[in-house]
Amino acid sequence: LAAVVVGLGWLAWDRDRPDFLYPGLPPGSLRSFPSGHMGLAIPFYGLLLWLWAQRSGAAAERLLALLLLLLLMFMVGTARLVLSAHWPSDMVGGTVIGAAWLVAVVLALRRAEAQLAREPGTTGPGS
Repeated sequence: LAAVVVGLGWLAWDRDRPDFLYPGLPPGSLRSFPSGHMGLAIPFYGLLLWLWAQRSGAAAERLLALLLLLLLMFMVGTARLVLSAHWPSDMVGGTVIGAAWLVAVVLALRRAEAQLAREPGTTGPGS
């Protein structure tokens, strides 16, 4: 769904990519706003790291998962800016879309797990 929202953003804003591309890079054929890389990387890596943190009992591991997500977001965003593939505001737009989708997925998973725990005859996830 995040990819659909990013695609709709490309249709709605129709913003060109920066014209000062990194030397040797061909100009992209897709639109610039919002960043699809950020819009898809955040929910993908965020969900993996959330699942890891949720299964971990150690606070240090949970903190490490959060720091890894922040590092990954920084690396993806910085790379896209260094390559001149996006404007900074494109990265913000992609981040908002990706973070919103990550929150929606995490909330849906938590609700499903709570529902499983309430059903008679089940002991929770993985039973």
